[in-house]
Amino acid sequence: MKCEKCGSEGWDVVDAPASLETWRCKSCGFEAHVHVHYDEPLGQLPKDPAGAAFGRWLSRPSLDDARIVQRLFPHLSGVGPASLMRKGFEGKEIELGIYNEHELLSMKTELESIGFKVRIDQYKPPDGA
Repeated sequence: MKCEKCGSEGWDVVDAPASLETWRCKSCGFEAHVHVHYDEPLGQLPKDPAGAAFGRWLSRPSLDDARIVQRLFPHLSGVGPASLMRKGFEGKEIELGIYNEHELLSMKTELESIGFKVRIDQYKPPDGA
């Protein structure tokens, strides 16, 4: 499937496998809802719950550091590097989008090298759901 915004064919599944999934374009961050059919029962597929990801600078960011964060988190492509740097100077958290632990693990080394820490607020279904 091609992204309707940029034409890329690379996608990440935002949440656990289901019959209706949210896919995120690896190139531009566009999210699409996709009806999916799996040959195996969903209970046998691995699940990596997603949640809202937030980041915070641990050190004073440079312009290059801000550009690295923009590249790693396509959701921030419309936010200027100066704005990301200002949040670092003010000690404020930055909303990064919806990610799972596996997605963030692949970025961990690069983020740590620029002094950027990420946390996820895991989605918790309501009682009885």
